Amino acid sequence: MATTQPPEITVPPPPPEKTSFRTRLKDWILGQIEDRENLGNPLKHELREGIRVLSSQLPGVRMDELERAGQVGRDSHDYYYVAKGSAADISLPVTLTQKEKISLVEEREKLFSQKGMFIIICTVCFAAFLQGHVQSSINAGSIFADRVGIRRPRDADDTDFATSAENWKLGAMNASPFLVAAFPGAPLALPFNYCFGRRGTLGLSALLIIASSLGSAFATTWVQVLGARVVGGLGMGMKAVSAPILASETAVGYWRGSTVLAWQLWVACGIMIGFVVNLIIAAAVKTLESRPEFPDATNDPRRLTLQLILGAPVVPGLLLLVVVCFCYESPRFYMRPDTPNFNLERAFKILLAVRETRLQALRDLLLIWWSNRLESEKRGADSGISPENRNEDTDSNTSRENENECTGPGNQRQKQNPTSGLTYAGRIRLVLKLSAHQYTTLLGTQRLRNAVWSTCTVALAQQLCGNDLLGNYGVKSSMSHSLGFGAVNFFFGLLAMRSIDTIGRRRWLLGTLPIMSIFLMVSAIAFPVNDSNPNPGRARSIIGIVFIYREHYNLHRF
Repeated sequence: MATTQPPEITVPPPPPEKTSFRTRLKDWILGQIEDRENLGNPLKHELREGIRVLSSQLPGVRMDELERAGQVGRDSHDYYYVAKGSAADISLPVTLTQKEKISLVEEREKLFSQKGMFIIICTVCFAAFLQGHVQSSINAGSIFADRVGIRRPRDADDTDFATSAENWKLGAMNASPFLVAAFPGAPLALPFNYCFGRRGTLGLSALLIIASSLGSAFATTWVQVLGARVVGGLGMGMKAVSAPILASETAVGYWRGSTVLAWQLWVACGIMIGFVVNLIIAAAVKTLESRPEFPDATNDPRRLTLQLILGAPVVPGLLLLVVVCFCYESPRFYMRPDTPNFNLERAFKILLAVRETRLQALRDLLLIWWSNRLESEKRGADSGISPENRNEDTDSNTSRENENECTGPGNQRQKQNPTSGLTYAGRIRLVLKLSAHQYTTLLGTQRLRNAVWSTCTVALAQQLCGNDLLGNYGVKSSMSHSLGFGAVNFFFGLLAMRSIDTIGRRRWLLGTLPIMSIFLMVSAIAFPVNDSNPNPGRARSIIGIVFIYREHYNLHRF
């Protein structure tokens, strides 16, 4: 009897081992690096020509050094992975030293890895702190406005002094510094930056705010306070523009967003500490529980409290002046070829001071110079002058030295009056022309115009949303609530510091705006209309709602 063979059992092959996401990401990065190196860079010739021109303008820098820095700047991500050891088996044209490897890794992973950035960040933080402290002094000063002749009631029973004119006076006195800061303070920052640089403008703004604080402290009428605050508003506007510019132009690209956000964070800190100072002053002079009175004598505790509160910003103003003396100027200030301050050697020395290695300084110098070159080309194209026509040399026997002297970035001839900027009148005329061109570029370029409309919309939304709607019924409660505002501003602003460079600006805006709208609507509905007897419990609930709103408000505005 024939036996049947059992069917063969086929064993399926084992499933392929799953590689981790980290391994696949590393393989993809290595493949991208190899592809770039194999395909080459189509801009290599143009880059080499630009390096040759820049090298001719910097006698102390060799061309091979600039080429080396250009390679690292062009493929910055590749050299970062090589320096970190994640792509050690890939060979790149530039061999990094051990110090350069450490510096390239730390500039991405450590905020204060660059030795000279600490003093610049401190300068920006002091400028922002002064801005916030001035705002808190203006806020608390309105509580004691009766000492400068504004007879505005603090309680519903004080109807004897409830006149529309008094409210307008208080509004004008409090709004004047912010209106002047917006115009003409902020627009004036541009010509002042062209003349004095970023740190010079910061020093000037500190002097204006010191003068304004002293003038407000010794003022006896609301008109005198208003005049002093107009002067301070000019300083506030110029400082609010110049400090973030200084931070952005000197920061490493990977930390630029966080460095610029130091401005907003320390404005919030200045507001918070300013309210602490206001509370301490009011408690020391024993005016926390005081009520507005209108005696003829001016030597009284409320008068002294007002003077100390309005004069308190002098202290951070003096500190800002001291810090500015030790701060470096922005290298971009010396790298605009069409300005009287053009000095590449000075810009390179600053970069050497604020960067850890010479390689990083040369890399950033080349990147800044290259961006200015592209801007110069764009300006020439807008004026209808082609690069070929700009580079025409009518004298074929002109020496190379003369050509270099008459040629700007990218071999573009500078059609500038050789005597422009030598006299004060000439410099003012040139600065106004350059400032007008900046605004033309800002509003005439599509991508910049879109950014302007977006930021203006966001800024108006946060300023016109009525986030300071709290009704305060006494000196102590007013200052306590304001201190809570300042604390929420500062501590929740910390959450946005690093996330602004990881999550992004638009995501923060889109995520916080709906929540802000909900809580703002709830707080507005909670306010009773024509309620002459306010309920303390309802007031505390409204304060809590507004505080939650402020949490998201600070993430939004950062």
